[in-house]
Amino acid sequence: MFKSILVLNKILLFLCFIQGSSCKATEVTNDNNLISVFFIQEEQIKKGDIVGINKKSGKVRPYRIGDYLVGIAPKQQNQKKALVSVVGALAFNREQVQIYKAEVLTKDGQLIGKLLNNQKVYINIGSNVNVNPILKKIKILRSLIKAEKLRNEIQTKQIKELQSKLEKLTNSQ
Repeated sequence: MFKSILVLNKILLFLCFIQGSSCKATEVTNDNNLISVFFIQEEQIKKGDIVGINKKSGKVRPYRIGDYLVGIAPKQQNQKKALVSVVGALAFNREQVQIYKAEVLTKDGQLIGKLLNNQKVYINIGSNVNVNPILKKIKILRSLIKAEKLRNEIQTKQIKELQSKLEKLTNSQ
């Protein structure tokens, strides 16, 4: 467990580095079977909020489409820093998510975690697959399939027209 906290801390510090100096992951906690990190917050965060990093400011806030997903807020104790859980089972704000086949997703399709039978979500943000590129590829493939079907229909119609003309020509001779 200690090794995973160190790895997680390195990942979070790296994220802070690439997001800018205003993001400061200052402390990693391991309370109540949760791994949580303190971040400088841009907006007030409440228990159960899905939390993201604003890509422009590098500070955390309730998740918005386009933010970098960080985790879920447990009970908050500090006004300047937001505690954000990145591993564990947590209650969450259902209005901020969509649920599909026991997967809890942000409104823009990023995987948050798995829905548990106690209606909490198990999150392990570091191991989540970023589904955004996958969803974009699926959209592209669907549009390619649709275009191919349309092309197929046009060619089928042209073939029938040519067969009809050929039949008329052979009948007229």
